[in-house]
Amino acid sequence: MFEKLNFDMKKVYPTLVVSTMSSGKSTLINALVGTSLLPSMNRACTARSLAILDNDMKSQFAIHAVDSEGKYSYIEKASKKIVADFNKSNDISEMIIEGEIEGVRNSKKAMLLIDTPGINNSMDLTHEMATNKVLDEYPEGLILYVINAQQIGTYDDSAFLTVIAQKLRDNPRFDIIFVINKMDLIDPEKENPKEFRRKGSGDGI
Repeated sequence: MFEKLNFDMKKVYPTLVVSTMSSGKSTLINALVGTSLLPSMNRACTARSLAILDNDMKSQFAIHAVDSEGKYSYIEKASKKIVADFNKSNDISEMIIEGEIEGVRNSKKAMLLIDTPGINNSMDLTHEMATNKVLDEYPEGLILYVINAQQIGTYDDSAFLTVIAQKLRDNPRFDIIFVINKMDLIDPEKENPKEFRRKGSGDGI
């Protein structure tokens, strides 16, 4: 895809947004981007990895896509519906959304936000394969690990964190930030939010 765009991969800073299924990755990315671009529902809605490339010179988001036969297409104005349709299409092999990410200013490198499928979708094992492929492709950058506040300490998170820990050991140029999502669903009178921060601190990483 970057060859199609004539863009140097060395000039991007990958930020891999990962988690178990339905932890709110797409919602978080929409908030970071400043507009609702990615489908976000309380179920598996990201079928493949897709990326948002920060370009401070663009006034609106556009879509670059390549189908399974290598044919390139360009859509000048991105929308949530178009992204959702592309995300579900078996004909699309790669997709990059390009536009200005509010609050981020590029200097030497441009941020590349990568949304990945949840790794624990038992109905579709290709989701885990797509996420692992993204983790293997990049030698450096940032891992943004999203944790569902209602599911802290689950087996799925523990198993995935083991994979992430190995990634960090193998790639010391990677950093990691943990985000605890869906805190608004927690009753502060019954559970202390500070305890959640300790539980989600990622022992051993």
